[in-house]
Formats: sequence, C-alpha cells, structure tokens
Amino acid sequence: MKQTILTLLTVLLLGALTSLHASQPVVFWVSDPVQPGEVVLVEGANWGEAPKVELTWLQDGKAGEPAAQAAGEVQKSAVVMPLQTNASSVKFLVPKDWQPGVYAFQVDAGGAKSAPAAINAPSPWWQQGDWGKEASPGGWLRVFGRCLSLSGKATVALKGAGKALTLTPIQQDLWSLNVTLPADMAAGDYETWVHSGSGGPAGWRKAGTVKVAAHPFPPKPEVFDVTAYGANPNGGFDDSLAVQKALDAAGDNGGGANDWVLVLEVGRKDG
Repeated sequence: MKQTILTLLTVLLLGALTSLHASQPVVFWVSDPVQPGEVVLVEGANWGEAPKVELTWLQDGKAGEPAAQAAGEVQKSAVVMPLQTNASSVKFLVPKDWQPGVYAFQVDAGGAKSAPAAINAPSPWWQQGDWGKEASPGGWLRVFGRCLSLSGKATVALKGAGKALTLTPIQQDLWSLNVTLPADMAAGDYETWVHSGSGGPAGWRKAGTVKVAAHPFPPKPEVFDVTAYGANPNGGFDDSLAVQKALDAAGDNGGGANDWVLVLEVGRKDG
C-alpha cells in the first residue's frame, strides 16, 4: 500500500514538473529605469532552451484620459537575443539607436510567450495628501514611486464625479510628483492616475484612491513671545504696547500659536 502511494506521488510530481517546464514564460520583475544602450534585467521563470525577446518602443503621443490597458502606438520593434540567461533571469540590451521612453516586451521561449510587460512605465507606490490619507481643496497631493517622470512632462489625473481633472505637477522627478489641488475642487473620492510624459495612452498607471474634503484651516506654528517685543513680566510697568506689537506681528503672519496664552501668562506674572 505504501509503495503504491509513493509511486502515485512520484507520478504526480513528475507530471507537475513536466507541466511547469512546458508552461509559458513568466515575468516577475524588471530593472528600470533604463536608457538606450543599457542592460535590462528580467526576473522570472520558464525561459526554455533558447529564449528571445520581442521588444517594442512605444510612441510618445497624446496621453488622452487615463484608462487601464490602453493601447499604444509602436514607434519601433526588434527581436533581441539575451546577453545572459539562467533559471531565474534574462538580461538583454535596449538598442543604442532608440530614444528614451517607455518600452514593452515579451519573452519568447520556443513559441510560448510571456504576458506583455512594460519598461520605464510609471510604478506608483503610495500617495499622501495635505491631510495624510486625505487632501483638501486648495491643498496638495504627492505621489511617490518609480519612473514617475521621464521627460519633465509628467501629468497627474484625478477621476471622480464622472470626469477627469488633469493637473501639471509643481514639482516632479523620477521618484515623486507634487500637485496643487484647485481651491474650488468638489469633495469626493477620486482615482489618482499618473503619466510620466512618455508612452502615449499606454503610459497611464493608477496610483490609488484619495478622498478630497474640506478641513479646518490648520493653525500656524510660529510663536510670538511678548517678551521679545519689550514686555517684562516682573517689572511692574504697563506692557500693553509690547503685547500689541506681538499681536500685530502675529496678524501680519496670518496667525501664530498660543497668542492669547502668552498674553495671559504675562498678566498672571504681573499680577
């Protein structure tokens, strides 16, 4: 009985290994950003005996409104032979005569191809509003990730209430985008989408969802100490002029922290 079970398990294991070996290539991870003439490292499995890479360079056109799985126009394409292959990785070179941008590729292992994967496409990790997980009209929203801006022409789009609001970042680099939200922006839940400026309609990636809502105006952190304006809590003199100067300075600043608390403290020490 035991021998029968062991034989059955062996047959099942061999069948599973054979099926795995015959399955299509799978891509787990890609090393980007990369420039033309640089090496791409692809982590995955099931490369077969002599894999090749079908590589395309996506044309930079109008991004349009954000959408998942949008098709992109092909600028150029090439079949690239790997520089190095092992059980878990494939390395290949982006042609030197191409231009920087977003590329797509498939690994072909004897007719079985991996699912299309992108190189240099935005990879948003997380976002933060001026109220943490939320943002406010007139506030700001920051998106962090990889390959977020390739050409200095990145875009952030917020989709909600049946329309998409397109914003130009006030700050952008490879790893982050920062946008200011319109002061009259309607409250609600919005999908956040990012575009690096390359790849046309296929260059959009969703960063998540953010709630936009009005919040109370945060107090300013500056402290205006009345003693810095001439008040003496132990002098027995009239300090009203110094107190007024401190309050005027806080008013010119748009507010400050604990203005009235400081005034009361002086009053208690004088009294």
